[in-house]
Amino acid sequence: MDNDDSELLRETLKGRVESFRPLVEKYQDMLFDLAFRLAGNREDAEDIVQTAFARMYERLHRYQPQYRFDTWAYTVTLNVARNHLRRKAIIRFFSLDIPRDEDGGHPPEPADSRQDMDSAVRGGEIRSDLAKQVRRLPWRLKESFVLHYMHHHPVDAIAAMPTGTSNGFAD
Repeated sequence: MDNDDSELLRETLKGRVESFRPLVEKYQDMLFDLAFRLAGNREDAEDIVQTAFARMYERLHRYQPQYRFDTWAYTVTLNVARNHLRRKAIIRFFSLDIPRDEDGGHPPEPADSRQDMDSAVRGGEIRSDLAKQVRRLPWRLKESFVLHYMHHHPVDAIAAMPTGTSNGFAD
């Protein structure tokens, strides 16, 4: 673990609340990017990250120093995102509204097969389509895809990330 992180964690555990702020500032962009790629929108990502940091602070006494803080932060954020998106899916399931696509509009029209590929690339449509397809992946595949291809974590590190709550990584 980063020596600065260790010292900040020790100070926070001693009751110096202000020592947690540099950890938030250091990891907030990384965790926001993860949450945004999983949730697909800014509002949910902000809620997820805010909740994740609150949980980390509340449960800092459960953090195990033999693990890197950023790995624990990722795990807590993933657990919060899972719960947040699960609740949102349940609400959508019971909603009486007309079905909408991920962006809140009506279901998309079929793509025009005559569309010029160069204009699609220039217009960022491929990137947008990729983001939509990533949002449609099953949760476990989405996590792995985002962590490996977008956050550049090695496969063995992703495989070693705990999925349960009995190992000190609990949200």
